[in-house]
Amino acid sequence: MRTTRLQGEEAQRYFDDFTKRFLKDRSPEAVDIEVMGPEFGERRAVEGARLMGISYDAREHTLDIFYGPGDHRLIGADEVWVREDNDGFVREIEVVLPAGDRETINLERMDEGTR
Repeated sequence: MRTTRLQGEEAQRYFDDFTKRFLKDRSPEAVDIEVMGPEFGERRAVEGARLMGISYDAREHTLDIFYGPGDHRLIGADEVWVREDNDGFVREIEVVLPAGDRETINLERMDEGTR
């Protein structure tokens, strides 16, 4: 696994490339999304959903994760860290929000047999 800090337009390009590489084919990844943050502790946001895309708007400092029936938006995402598998699939995203709050999003890739 590799951990990388992303900022601004670099984050925008990174998530655009990730979405094109892993999610725009005929069989997009199914994921479990677990969100951890100071406001709500630890909770499972979605389980076994189809991950449709991740985007970052460098001007608005907004990270969006699009999945099955909804999305998860983080506004004020000035600092973004990603931990990825050897093949480049994002396993974890940690976002530093205003006032130093942090939110961590875990993406668990589902095996073909569990879909």
